Amino acid sequence: MEFEILLQNGDKALLSAKNQYIVADGFQGSEWSYGGYYTHWEREDKKASQLAAALDRYRELVEDEYVSYARLQELASKFAEGLLLDDEPSADAYFLDNCSMTWSEQKFLGIDCNRYMVIARKPCGEKIYPTYHTKSPHDAVEKWFGLNKEYPMCVAIVANNRDAKELLEWSAEHEADVRKLYENGCHYKWDYFIEAVKRYAKSIEDKNPEGCDMVFPFCVG
Repeated sequence: MEFEILLQNGDKALLSAKNQYIVADGFQGSEWSYGGYYTHWEREDKKASQLAAALDRYRELVEDEYVSYARLQELASKFAEGLLLDDEPSADAYFLDNCSMTWSEQKFLGIDCNRYMVIARKPCGEKIYPTYHTKSPHDAVEKWFGLNKEYPMCVAIVANNRDAKELLEWSAEHEADVRKLYENGCHYKWDYFIEAVKRYAKSIEDKNPEGCDMVFPFCVG
């Protein structure tokens, strides 16, 4: 087998062969006692992840205090799970508010966070109502209208663009239900509001799905 030595430390080596990366233990120039094989089949979309996995394993073998990527992922997932079991609403708020955790990061750690935050703040940023968290587009919209009646021009729904798109599409599909909530009080005119919902649901497709912001028109001002 033809290969290139990428890294070597004593009898440990990271090799690159035609279709794979190899982490060789007991390496003796042209052979080794044990090998970990990370196959990419010359696919460009696989090479980076397989090289990263091979390098991670190589560093485990040659660095005494190295903590592997897989172990860090396991620990982070357990920490997150512990927080959720202890107090799910507070954990959700911590993940989203303090950590600004994206949808991909939640998925990576196996977390199913509340996806929508309804906030009520003065123009200076001072909170005037505890932040409301929910997984449900309906509950987020209902809460927004309820708070909007009490605190006009101060309430917003915050979500990443992936979830914002789902909320807007839900609102467009359930226009009659949204209209009933709207009639309880809203500073926007109905025609402008529902048209903005439908228009922004389409335009948000061009945005980074992980980007997080206020969801227009469910926002302050």
